[in-house]
Amino acid sequence: MLFGMGFSTTTAGGDVDELYIAGGTAVSTTSPATLAQLDVGSFTATTKGTVTGSPELTGNANGELWGFFPDAANPKIEQINKTNGTAISPAQLPSSMRGDPLDWAFAFYGGNYYVFLLKADGLGFPEANTTVYELTPTGALMSSTPAPGRSIVGAGVSTCAPVVIGRQ
Repeated sequence: MLFGMGFSTTTAGGDVDELYIAGGTAVSTTSPATLAQLDVGSFTATTKGTVTGSPELTGNANGELWGFFPDAANPKIEQINKTNGTAISPAQLPSSMRGDPLDWAFAFYGGNYYVFLLKADGLGFPEANTTVYELTPTGALMSSTPAPGRSIVGAGVSTCAPVVIGRQ
């Protein structure tokens, strides 16, 4: 079983978090994965719907749930409807992020999204390390930074992380 997870506040500016999980039996870009909300008190899952692909999830203090969908040819990020799993705002990612995904993580901070991605080239050779990609919600690449010697597979972030970074 392969799954991703992420917390999201129940409402914009709220202080109550919900944990969402999305998973299936294998990394797939076309197979549906189940989206569920996990009650962290009882550890029971309530199915909400399906998403297409194998996303890693992250949320934010705006009450939004987002997914990074790794794919060799068409990686994307998208806001996900928490009640049924449908895509709200899919965004294709730059060609520099294409390649067979090996390890990945996804996080939100200050209005942008961060994808931590280790991939293989078209011949199956893995990159030397994870690259951290900073992206806008529309998928525009802001920066990419290699993480030498790292293979990052988790990037938990608090839903109290700032939604906008402003001046003090």
